[in-house]
Amino acid sequence: CFLIGPARQIKMMFDKVRIVATIVYLAALVATLIVAFKHMLAVTIIMVVVQFLALTWYSLSYIPFARAFVKRTAMAMV
Repeated sequence: CFLIGPARQIKMMFDKVRIVATIVYLAALVATLIVAFKHMLAVTIIMVVVQFLALTWYSLSYIPFARAFVKRTAMAMV
């Protein structure tokens, strides 16, 4: 957002490549706030982890072939 401006960043967030990660991140952000205000510590921690994973997946979309590499690596570990 700092380098390209907020309008372009929002437009890029809703590209077809990033839309799922964006929606999951925003939903997890809202859910984290809700459960945190209800003092549900375990669920809050889970939602923070979901936020981190969604933001990581979103960030990987900017690196060519990064998502494919992560998918292959994860499948190889299973």
